[in-house]
Amino acid sequence: MIPINDILIEHFSTLRGKSNHPKQSKQVFNITTFLNSYKAEQINEDQISRLFTKWSKKIGALVSPHRFRHTTATKITNSKCHLKSLVILTLKQL
Repeated sequence: MIPINDILIEHFSTLRGKSNHPKQSKQVFNITTFLNSYKAEQINEDQISRLFTKWSKKIGALVSPHRFRHTTATKITNSKCHLKSLVILTLKQL
């Protein structure tokens, strides 16, 4: 579980209402939710890679899931968050 504030919860609720798949799983950052060109209800690893490639081209800098994850973990660490929250975010799935 990731701790988030009430304002972010409100934004997620608004986005959920705009979803193409209102009864979809609880994946929050799911490109299939808002783009009709993606048919699956669950986002997969290939879609994530393509999304980061698209973002990299758009901003002219390398953006990867690995870099994003580590940047996020660093920012959380520097903000003095609860250590357990950081561990949950940084554990790799085996």
